[in-house]
Parts: sequence; C-alpha cells; structure tokens
Amino acid sequence: MKKNKIVLVLGAALMLGGCGNATANISHGSDVIGTIGNTSITDGDIYSSLKSTSGYSYALTMIREQIFAREIEVTDEMRQQAQDEYDQYAEQYEAQDTGMTAEEYVIYLGYESVDDYINKVYLPNYEQQALNAKYMEDDNANFLEEYEPVKAQIIQTSDQDTASQALEALNNGDDFADVAEEYNDSTTYDGSEQIVTTQSGLPTAVMTKLNDAEDGTLVNEVIADTTNGYYYVVRLVSKDYETIKDDIVEALQDNTTLTNDAMVYYLKKYNFTVYDVDIFNALRDSNPEYLVQRPELAKEAESDSTTATN
Repeated sequence: MKKNKIVLVLGAALMLGGCGNATANISHGSDVIGTIGNTSITDGDIYSSLKSTSGYSYALTMIREQIFAREIEVTDEMRQQAQDEYDQYAEQYEAQDTGMTAEEYVIYLGYESVDDYINKVYLPNYEQQALNAKYMEDDNANFLEEYEPVKAQIIQTSDQDTASQALEALNNGDDFADVAEEYNDSTTYDGSEQIVTTQSGLPTAVMTKLNDAEDGTLVNEVIADTTNGYYYVVRLVSKDYETIKDDIVEALQDNTTLTNDAMVYYLKKYNFTVYDVDIFNALRDSNPEYLVQRPELAKEAESDSTTATN
C-alpha cells in the first residue's frame, strides 16, 4: 500500500486556511497495486477504504501535528519524558517473554523504528501539554474568565454541624490540614493546597466565595450545596494568576476540556477549513467545535446535548 501518497492526499483535504466543500480524490487513483484473480486493486480503492475506516483519526492526528509544528518547540526535556515512558513500556513488554523484543514489536506494528514510535505515540502527549500551557497565556483573559483558577484549601462534609465544628476550630487557630483530617468526608478535597477551577466539580457558590475572598483568608461561613447535600469550609490561598501559574499548568496539563479549548483556539487562529465532505461529516458528528468554518454546528451540538441531559 502506498501509504505516503494516501496520507498526503488526506492532508490536502485538511488545510489551515482556505475554504471548500468537496470530496478529495487522488490523481493516481487508477494505479494498480495488486491483483486477485481477474480483479485489480488500485490506489483509489485503498484510498477510499482507508478514508472511510481511518480518515477521521488521520484527520485529528494531522490537525494536531500541524498546530504543534506552528506553536510548540520540542525541548530536550519533552523528548526525555517520552523516552522514559517508552523505556518503561519496553521493560514491561519484554517481561512478558513474547519472543519479540520491544523494538521488533513496534516495527511489527508498522513503525519505522523505536524513534518513530516514540515521536508518534508518546511525544504528542507532551506537545499537547505544552500547547495547553501556551493557550493559557495566549488566550489568558478568556481562560481566566471561563476556568476561574484559584489555589485553595477545602473541607467537604455531608453534615452541617460537622462543617460548623471545623470552621470553629479554624477560627480558633487550628491548622487547616489537621482540621481537615479530623472533620473532612471527602477524598477529593483533603484540606491540602490545590488548584480548583470551574471544571473541578465544586458548587458555583463555593467558587464564587473563593473568588470574592482575599488571598490567604478563611471564608468565615459554612457554604451549603443544597443540591447534593454537602457542606464546605474553604480558605483561599491565592487567586493571583502569576503567583500560581505553574501550579495551574501542572494541574490542568491533561485536562480534556482545556485540551479541546486549546485546539479550537488555534484552529481559529489559522482559519482551519476542511475541504473533504466525508471528513467534514465525521468531524461534525464527533467534534463539531473543530469546524471553526461553521461555528453554528458547535452551538447546535451543545444545544442538543443540553436538551438531552434535561
């Protein structure tokens, strides 16, 4: 199979810039690559089959590769992290005694070499983390408005009296971590300093109180979540972005919602357009927000999702 030709044509159907709505074809589609009896198999047959089965995944991979190439500098640290992850995988694989080395196995899977495997399987994860961090800076105002990141200490209880006792102990000068250990009901919020955002699952009332507080202060009330029956005692450590930026980056580096927001931001930046109607339809079904040429599709999908939930 002439894979390089096919990938290049898929690339022509996905452009960072321009417009169009057609079906991508290949000029060498009639080239015969093999025969079975009296039946010939052509490049066009393979291309159509590949696009119908893997076109969407190829599309997403190529989209990300193009954005990474424009926005991210791959550092030695990122390469080492990817190498370390592969080394761990290789050790675990070879411990299974399959009769193949890890290197032989990745070549069997279709990769040119171990380096090729690392660059295509592990390195993109670290490139995405770097892109997420860059997005927080490039679209900082919108990021802060949407995510409202703060560093806080949180105690969550299922009993109001318990929360009141915890608040009283804190007002008496007890250490927050010690109070949390005694009164906290949650494993998610254990009283340690942590980054929380609008994506953390905290009630809106808790996020509002934290954003209204001054750095380093205890919110001097029990905050009730009447919907789920939880009660919160919280202390704001800091909401200054520059102060807690590194912690925010670490906390959200693998956040799927942030990853999606970052992709949409950079697709808009480069006026991303899909030319091929089949790839367009696949993206419309799975990630309509990526079709920045048609923003109304993302709004329709969001509206449908909200209606289904309600």
